[in-house]
Amino acid sequence: QGITTKDGKEPQTFEIADAKGKWHKASASINGDKVQLALGSVKAPKAVRYAWHINPVTANLTNQSGLPASCFTAALK
Repeated sequence: QGITTKDGKEPQTFEIADAKGKWHKASASINGDKVQLALGSVKAPKAVRYAWHINPVTANLTNQSGLPASCFTAALK
């Protein structure tokens, strides 16, 4: 099962929460069947979320069949 984007660009609308719970935009890239996020200035990430806005029009993550990924939030260990 492959991961891709509907527009061929890098995945959009990812965010990372820092140790205090503040959300920061995160750059993302696809590496095989995984999405990798660049931490930027976040030193101790606690959570990640995708397309977590009322109308995430730039959300572009899909599977190989073109079906869009659902919005999500996940805690990091």
